[in-house]
Amino acid sequence: MDQTMKITRATVAKKAGVSVSTVSYVLNTSRYVSPKLTQKVMDAVEELGYAPDMAARSMVTKRSRILTIIANDLTNSMYGEIVMAIEREAVKRGYFINICSGQLPLKEYVKTMIGRRIDGVYFASVPGKVSVEDIEQLLDNDIAIACGNYLLPDEKRVNRVEVNYGGGIKQAVKHLIGLGHKKIVYLDGFEKDYVPDEKRNAFIEFMKEQGEEEPSVLYGFGADSLTDKEGRLLAQQLVRKYPDATAVICYSDLMAYGVLQQLRAFGFRVPQDISVVGIENNITSNFTNPPLTSLSFDRNEFARAIVECLLGEIEGGQLSRRLVKMQLCVRESTAKPRD
Repeated sequence: MDQTMKITRATVAKKAGVSVSTVSYVLNTSRYVSPKLTQKVMDAVEELGYAPDMAARSMVTKRSRILTIIANDLTNSMYGEIVMAIEREAVKRGYFINICSGQLPLKEYVKTMIGRRIDGVYFASVPGKVSVEDIEQLLDNDIAIACGNYLLPDEKRVNRVEVNYGGGIKQAVKHLIGLGHKKIVYLDGFEKDYVPDEKRNAFIEFMKEQGEEEPSVLYGFGADSLTDKEGRLLAQQLVRKYPDATAVICYSDLMAYGVLQQLRAFGFRVPQDISVVGIENNITSNFTNPPLTSLSFDRNEFARAIVECLLGEIEGGQLSRRLVKMQLCVRESTAKPRD
C-alpha cells in the first residue's frame, strides 16, 4: 500500500469487497451486518491501518463516541477491575473511554465533559457530592448518566446499575447463623444518620427477622473514611462495646483488612475467636491472613450493564435500571464459634 495514499472508508470498502455504507454500519455499529461481512470489514481495516477521523465524525453526528468514568478511589482494586471491564465492553461497541481519577473538583469535570462533547458518564465514586445542578448541566447537553448504589438515590433521570447488597447481606448472615453464631455485629462505613446505607439497612432488617430486637451496629465516619484505618478504629470499639461478639460483617474488604490487623494485635485469632466477613471480594482478599470470606459480584456483568445502559440512552433514548446479584465467597476467615 502506498503510504502517501489517504485511506478512507471507500478504500476499506474496496479492499473488503463491500459497499461504503456497509463499512459505515460496521464501524458505527448503527445497523446489523452479518458476522461474515463484519469480519471482512474488520480484516480490511486492520490490514490497511485505517483510523476513522473521529473529530470529523463528531462534527457531523454530534457524537464523540467517548464515555467518561469518574472514580476517585482507584487505589481500591474493585474500581480498577470495573474500569478495565467497562473499557473492554465499550471498545467492543466502538466507544473510547476517558478515566478521571478525581483530582479536580467535580464541577471542573462537568465543564470539561460538556466542552468535549462526551456522550455519557458513569459516576463510580466522585470527589464530593453530585449536585442537582451538575445533573441539570449534563442532561441539558445531552450527556447520558449512569450511577451506582449510593449516588443520587432519588434522581429519576439517570441510568442506574446497582449491586444487590441487600441480598448479599442476607447470604452473609445466613452463612454465619448456619455456622452457629449468635452475636453478629455489623461494622458500618457511614455515620448513623446516613439514610441510604442499604448494606446496614439490610443487616438491621434481616437480623430483626431473626428475632433480634436491637441489631448490633457500630457506625463509621463517612464516605471519605472507608479504609483499613477506620477498620482498625472500629475493631477497637468492637472489643470494648461487644466483647461477646463471635462474628462481624464489615462494610468493605478494605475495612475488613484493618479489622483483621487490629484483632490480631489484640491477641484474637480469626476465625477461632471471631469470624470476619468483608464486602467487595477484592483481588487481595485471597492473600490476607487468613484469606477473607467476602461478598462478591461479577465485575464483567456489572461493566456490561453500565455500557448497555449508557448506550441504550445515547443511541435509543431509553433509561434503564439493572440489578447485579452477589455471591458469598467462603474462605478461611469464618468458622464455627468456640463452644
